[in-house]
Amino acid sequence: MNNKSTSALLVEYDGTNYFGWQRQVKENSIQQEIERALEKIFKRKISIIAAGRTDTGVHSFGQVCSFTNAEKSRIEEKKLCDAINFYLPKDIRIIKSKYLDFAFHPRFDAIAREYVYRIALSPSVFCRKYEHLVKYKLDFNLLEAAAKCFIGEKDFTSFSKQSEDVKNQICKVFDCGWSILSENRLELKIRANRFLYGMVRQCVGAMIDTARKKVSLEELSNRMALSDRKYCFPSAPAKGLFLKKVYYPNPIQEQLGF
Repeated sequence: MNNKSTSALLVEYDGTNYFGWQRQVKENSIQQEIERALEKIFKRKISIIAAGRTDTGVHSFGQVCSFTNAEKSRIEEKKLCDAINFYLPKDIRIIKSKYLDFAFHPRFDAIAREYVYRIALSPSVFCRKYEHLVKYKLDFNLLEAAAKCFIGEKDFTSFSKQSEDVKNQICKVFDCGWSILSENRLELKIRANRFLYGMVRQCVGAMIDTARKKVSLEELSNRMALSDRKYCFPSAPAKGLFLKKVYYPNPIQEQLGF
């Protein structure tokens, strides 16, 4: 009989005051806050595994993480959410929890991740923490055309930051496009099998430079083909970026329920 129980969690958070998802030595992180809450509940140290490690200042609507614990310590799903949330700060919240009867790895089992990036074209008192204010006049048609340049299986070396942990810079982007949320607010949706360190923010920076006619679509495509970080674009600020959803194969997604 298996004496271990696996729990999956759906997490939303405001990343403004955190140094990213991953556990830090001297700085506070989302992972540390959740692990502290679990330790208070179960009276032992528990490590969690996430679908992705969001950077400093990045937010989430749909981070997925999991942990294992002794079966005898199992708590009812709804009560587990409430218990964890009781010990969490107000800018982190467990939306759902699910006990699983199969081996599950939030990162390696995922088949795609979806991010959104929000842009404001005029200042807003209420959205300033969660949108990148762009003061340039943008050509929306160019913005959309630039987004389409990223769709497909491509080398994103020119659109990511250096990471010694990553040896392969090939990513497959399934969808990348902008929508108009209101007269002065735009949102990018980008979905891919994987994302490199800083990739979305550099892609957004490239699209903005194209839409303000600082660079041409041809130059954007050329820099992609060069696969060299010395041709990278300025990164858009972290505050406009949200991890929206993590996708899994159907049997897993159905059992997770999120």
